[in-house]
Amino acid sequence: MNCDDLLRRLTEDRDDNLSRDVCDEIERHLRECPSCEGLRGELEQLSSLCRCCASPRLPDDVRERITRLLQPS
Repeated sequence: MNCDDLLRRLTEDRDDNLSRDVCDEIERHLRECPSCEGLRGELEQLSSLCRCCASPRLPDDVRERITRLLQPS
């Protein structure tokens, strides 16, 4: 596995969509590549921050306009 392959697989890995063999291959690459290991750490931090933040809320007037637009004619 090279760095480009790893970048494509990291998101799948976070979603538990990969086989055990592919996960093992990713882990081997990360042990050997400090750059990719650093990227994984940064992505994990970002993911953690996103889970901690409150979901944004639309202003009431925008929510009402969207609701009206979505109602059948």
